[in-house]
Amino acid sequence: MARFPLAPGGQSTDSDQTGGGGGADSDPFAPLASPAFTGTPTAPTQTFGDNTTKIATDAFVQAAVSGSVAGVASYAGRTGIVVPTSGDLTTMGGAPIASPTFTGTPAAPTQSPGDNSTKLATTAYVAAAGSGGGYAPPWQVIESPQSMTSGPVGAATFVFGFLPTLGSTSLGAYGTGLGVFTFDPADYLIAGRTSKVRLHSWVLTNPNAPGVTFTFALNPVTAWMHYSGYAPVVSTIGAAVVSNVIASPPASSAVLATSSVANAPTAGWYVLTVTTSGSLGSSVWLDVGCRLQLQQQ
Repeated sequence: MARFPLAPGGQSTDSDQTGGGGGADSDPFAPLASPAFTGTPTAPTQTFGDNTTKIATDAFVQAAVSGSVAGVASYAGRTGIVVPTSGDLTTMGGAPIASPTFTGTPAAPTQSPGDNSTKLATTAYVAAAGSGGGYAPPWQVIESPQSMTSGPVGAATFVFGFLPTLGSTSLGAYGTGLGVFTFDPADYLIAGRTSKVRLHSWVLTNPNAPGVTFTFALNPVTAWMHYSGYAPVVSTIGAAVVSNVIASPPASSAVLATSSVANAPTAGWYVLTVTTSGSLGSSVWLDVGCRLQLQQQ
């Protein structure tokens, strides 16, 4: 083994320690300043809790990690093995698993439309449900007129709520018809939603009414009030906003029909009408009516 002379002062130099001559028989030594070890260097394992600049071995680190699981050395005036309590969680800005009380603006994942579980519902989930994503808003009845007749019925259009013109086209208004009415979707509008309307109609007849069709409709009107004899008459009826049909109802059995859904019309005057096609004899008895329903989507 080669021997190297000491540098002035009695110390060997870094080049001496690391075998600066580059010879194969040089002893490899590490410098004191910033040594670069290779292989698997080892060192003494320090006492648990040591907090100095001494080298920390793998064994020291594992002992430190294992010892920290049971608690911390001190917290909130408590010393020793400190186990966190629910009060500590609140102090640190956390919330307990059981019955948490959140503040500020808590957020959560938005679930898929139609989810029906105990998962948190975000405002985005509720908004999607209100627009048809799983929640069906209720239908509100706006108008519900009814008319009855006992006698002949022919092909004609009748307005619910007006006195009948007796004769071959008579469809009486002995029920609770409302006639012309005002309708403004804004009166029912919920912020952020749109209004939809539909008709729910019925016919009850005795005897049966083969070949007779009843068409119910919601119609806008203008110039609606003038008189012909004793009966007020709607002079101008616009195109139907929404309608449905009941054809050839059987005897003594209520037949119901629900129209398709349409966007609510603009504010104005409206009537509910029933148009008959075909004819019934003098012994017929009819009960007809419909409900105008509104939904906020």
